Amino acid sequence: MTSLSWEELRLRDVVARTGTPALLVSERRLRANIRGLRGGLPPSTILRYCTKTNPELGILRIVREEGLDVLASHEAEVRLALAAGFAPEQIAFQRPVLDERELDAVLAAGVRRVHAFRAADLDLLSGTDARVSLRIALARSGMPILSGASKRLGFAPAAVRRRDGITIDALNTYIGTQQESAEAYRPAIRELVRLGKMMQIEELNLGGGIPSNSLRKLTPSRLLTRRRAD
Repeated sequence: MTSLSWEELRLRDVVARTGTPALLVSERRLRANIRGLRGGLPPSTILRYCTKTNPELGILRIVREEGLDVLASHEAEVRLALAAGFAPEQIAFQRPVLDERELDAVLAAGVRRVHAFRAADLDLLSGTDARVSLRIALARSGMPILSGASKRLGFAPAAVRRRDGITIDALNTYIGTQQESAEAYRPAIRELVRLGKMMQIEELNLGGGIPSNSLRKLTPSRLLTRRRAD
């Protein structure tokens, strides 16, 4: 009788232990992906794994072991990151609308890096010891509908300024995954650098995800370039 296996793991044993359906994630591939990404970026780059992508404790432990930080979008994700061994200073917190109760809990857990999308967020953060990263609303290339929606969240570049009672030491924006090349990042980087110099910023965050080839229409002319990109 044929027995299916995957990376030396017999699937029959997995089913017996967990039942079905079951989701398997390759630790070998995950570690290789992280190392490949880190190898193509300057050593000073901070990489944050977006916890909502896959909030499994085992995944978070692997991400931590490979030297990444995390971006949490819920108090429960902060708790998971701490349980996985991340130090509070390795965790950044981001929600489109900050909730006062949840924000208090996140700060009480030791997290200090918090993203602010709206003026009301700054009101909640005023007087705290949070280190704030302002979301900057920039024009996006790619999908016009998403571009219009993204402008509703964040501060216009002309509105960026210091504010009493708040430590603003970072800027962030969202480029998105619907990009077929790195060109879309260039204007965003230029604008963030300009604002960062003006504000004496320590961290610039491009946000979003790494573009995926699965989002591109596969045509004969792109077969070779897609393989090269992989």
